[in-house]
Amino acid sequence: MSNKKRVTVDWHGSEVARAVEEAILPPLKKCAVAVVREAKASMRRAGGREGEPSEPGQPPNVQSGVLRSNINYAPETVRDLFGRRTIVVVGPSRNAAYGRIHEHGENVGGRQYPERPFMAPALESAQRRFVQHFKNLRLAQTRAGRALNRKRRS
Repeated sequence: MSNKKRVTVDWHGSEVARAVEEAILPPLKKCAVAVVREAKASMRRAGGREGEPSEPGQPPNVQSGVLRSNINYAPETVRDLFGRRTIVVVGPSRNAAYGRIHEHGENVGGRQYPERPFMAPALESAQRRFVQHFKNLRLAQTRAGRALNRKRRS
């Protein structure tokens, strides 16, 4: 005697992926804000005379405030081998492109500028709090999540 039962499974993978995509944007933005805040806080006014550079290896001193005020974030949707996903780009805008020179050190016009990293240390410092932002993803509160719940109930 055999007890065979039939089970039907509805697969809603694309809807679940869409719900996750919608739900991760707010925590991603919180992570980006934390990195921006850390990077800006690491920059200090020069203690001595005006225009005094920071020590190599330390975040750049604030000279005019342009670099610090141009550190922002922007969410972007990218397509790759895994499909469409949202990322957040954090760093100085084009208005302060010299931030790259500070971060990595560079030879400009025959003059070697030392590394004065501020973004990598900011990411490292803020990264410890990233998990808490993603703990309670609200999938059911997204448009795709509500649609999935309606399908499940019917």
